[in-house]
Amino acid sequence: MASSLLSNNPNMFFRKKVMNPNLSLVLQGLPNEECLNLWIRNYSQWNVIVSTWENVDLSSYKIPKNWKVVKSQLPLFRYYSTVNLDYQIHTTLRGLELVETPYVIKARLDEYWTGLGAVGDLISSHPQKIITSSMFFRTKDFVSSKYKFHIGDKILGGTIDNVLLMFESTLHNLQMGFWETHNPEGQLGLGYVMGKEPNLDWDEIKQTLNLVNNDKPSDEDLKKNLKQIVRHISNTSMELATDFLSYKKANWSDVGKKIKQMFDQINWIKKQLDIYHTKESFDDSTLLKKWFYIVDINNLKPYIATQNFRDVRGRKWFRSFFNHKKNECITNIKDY
Repeated sequence: MASSLLSNNPNMFFRKKVMNPNLSLVLQGLPNEECLNLWIRNYSQWNVIVSTWENVDLSSYKIPKNWKVVKSQLPLFRYYSTVNLDYQIHTTLRGLELVETPYVIKARLDEYWTGLGAVGDLISSHPQKIITSSMFFRTKDFVSSKYKFHIGDKILGGTIDNVLLMFESTLHNLQMGFWETHNPEGQLGLGYVMGKEPNLDWDEIKQTLNLVNNDKPSDEDLKKNLKQIVRHISNTSMELATDFLSYKKANWSDVGKKIKQMFDQINWIKKQLDIYHTKESFDDSTLLKKWFYIVDINNLKPYIATQNFRDVRGRKWFRSFFNHKKNECITNIKDY
């Protein structure tokens, strides 16, 4: 359980009960005790849907009677490389099914945010956009520009239709294997853009996205590999001409293998050249600026937010201040 720093300072939180009849709050995932108690304390009169798993015991919490709770059976691994995103999509969609308001905010049960009424105001001001958090909304050049469409998914707000569109479109992309990336934030960002821009050439964008995952080859590597491939194809061609075409009978199985090798080498160098040029040309900034609006999480303090690491470092907790520059994140979509 996280430190009780925030719960020991109740005066730091809004004590006034705020109820927006047009706005619902979907809290999904596994609860953190401190965070869920803060949600209960400060959002008790909101339209709240708690979406979690069947094995989660909520009996120790004083869940407000006006809240809704939905529990799901933990699904089998469907998309192993993005299993956490799969779980997020599952619980979020179950929660969204119970929303009866035009606007909705989605947050996590193991995090907490103050003043989400301000996010509701942003939704009404930008009804065609998804309001996304600044935490981990990566800069354009983050990690050599590999992380396309990388929004911040700590808070996601919008009209109920738009938030549903984002998660349903993302689920469809996972089912289709559209993008070979382990990046859940990018999958969600892409999912919403695809839902809003159905007439773009997504076949071409799919190829580009999957090429971007690869490291760009250097000029020196391209020259070296091209030289080797040209030499091998030249030698193989000469061998085919002298060893096979000069005879009335040829071992066509061997001929086929040699031709396949040449084709494989040509296709490989073409892919390297595609990656080389893709790195220079692909730009997602126009689409992100069109369909997303960023809220600075440091304006929603005090808060409890977490970062999960895949390695032995485990979890890192953030409370009341997040250094965007140090973490290569932005607070204004215009800066992307």
